[in-house]
Amino acid sequence: MNIFNSVFVDCTASADIAFKYMNLFKKGYSVVACNKITFSAPYKHYAALKEAAIEIGATLRYETTVGAALPILESISRSVHSGDEIARIEAVLSGTLNYIFSNYAGGEGGTFAEVVRRAQDAGYTEPDPRLDLSGRDVLRKLLILSREAGVPLDEKDVQISPILSDDFFEGDVEAFYTKLAENEAVFAERYSKAASKGLRQRFVASLIKDEQAPLRYRARIGLESISESHPLYSLSGTDNCAIIQTDFYPSPLVVQGAGAGAYQTASGVLNDIIM
Repeated sequence: MNIFNSVFVDCTASADIAFKYMNLFKKGYSVVACNKITFSAPYKHYAALKEAAIEIGATLRYETTVGAALPILESISRSVHSGDEIARIEAVLSGTLNYIFSNYAGGEGGTFAEVVRRAQDAGYTEPDPRLDLSGRDVLRKLLILSREAGVPLDEKDVQISPILSDDFFEGDVEAFYTKLAENEAVFAERYSKAASKGLRQRFVASLIKDEQAPLRYRARIGLESISESHPLYSLSGTDNCAIIQTDFYPSPLVVQGAGAGAYQTASGVLNDIIM
């Protein structure tokens, strides 16, 4: 059978799309998807979808939901399936936020608002850049990679340290930029505090093994100050990076590269189809 007749490729983003996938499984289709919402929906829906694919013998692949064509989910999955256990994952999963925090220098070369505006003009942000700065996209990606690691994480299980307070999300986009400009001193102070210690700011998603935690893991997203010895320190542009440490491999695997882009995402989807 022609592979393109047996694989359904979906790039839509609806929380109830899982039910459509299940119907496709029953009709003999496998599914390749690149939307995040389906796989970051409440865990019970995610688990039902995975179980349906296994029971019917269908293939369900969604590597591009985290890091575009970077083999982040594959690396995690292979470790878990070999009997290994994830000890720690630290990752920068937003090319947009990495661009912003790599280019903002406390007002030198542009205010925080100006750097965000440049990111939007370059097409790195959503039309409404608040969607990126809210961190929600990173939260969804953390849920997906955690579940791939065998941790049944839901949103309530993630500690979230937001970049911006709720009042930044009131009004329209231009009001948002005005609010950023009015708070430049806050952003500059935050930058200077880290830079004075030789640190760089990165928006990090982490999953850390902790036997005392309810799910045996702690999960967090937030802005962190990274030292020069850390692999995330030198990350630049819109690159993503995932540092994966396991029981078998205490010296971590580092997966780094372009985490977004039409060509990268398309190649990731194609790879999922032909695997």
